[in-house]
Amino acid sequence: EIGSKNTLLEHRLQLSASVYYLQWKNIQQFVYLTCGLGFDYNLGQVTGKGGDIEVEWRATPDLTLGLNAAYTDSVYTTNVLFPGGSFPGELAVAAGDHLPSSPWNITANLEYIWNGMSRKPYLRLDYQYATAQNSLVPYQDAANHPNDDPTEPGLPEIRFLNLRAGLRFDGFDLSLFAQNALDFHSAIFVSRDLATTALNNYPGTNFDTNYFGRGYAPRTVGVTATYKF
Repeated sequence: EIGSKNTLLEHRLQLSASVYYLQWKNIQQFVYLTCGLGFDYNLGQVTGKGGDIEVEWRATPDLTLGLNAAYTDSVYTTNVLFPGGSFPGELAVAAGDHLPSSPWNITANLEYIWNGMSRKPYLRLDYQYATAQNSLVPYQDAANHPNDDPTEPGLPEIRFLNLRAGLRFDGFDLSLFAQNALDFHSAIFVSRDLATTALNNYPGTNFDTNYFGRGYAPRTVGVTATYKF
């Protein structure tokens, strides 16, 4: 890894950037099975590369802006068979499969504080964006049949916004907030609940429609009160 950290404009601008290249050996990952279950296993070698840039700028005494952008690409470089002869000769991972990861992750934030007032009102915005993963992960790759599952989606595009407005004084912080203000509700992980595949003695190539998923909490609005001493 190589990078740089810099402070510019009389300490009002902080800029950091780095790039990396790494190799894992016998990386431990979860192996998903089409029955909906799975196990942890050492999955051969992975090569990863990427980088990130982070900027924090105090544009005025009251306004601070932040931005972070990161890219990652991690790919298996070896085939890995299932352990213990449980699926003789069949692959858990094929060379070229990727680790589950959004290629691009971007976060941005803005905070404005009315510092000229004795009781300091403020506004804050935090936004997260991630691109969808279009590369194959092991459980989607047909080379890993019969434990591949073409009905399983990859990581989706993510758009997540938090808003907060409040008042700070004498150690108190009183605020109104909206988490997931855009009400983003796409599932970020989907798994099969029951497989109807030939492996489980079902005929043909039909796939079951029972799934479960995990995602973010829906839009949540509330109030907070904290005190620091």
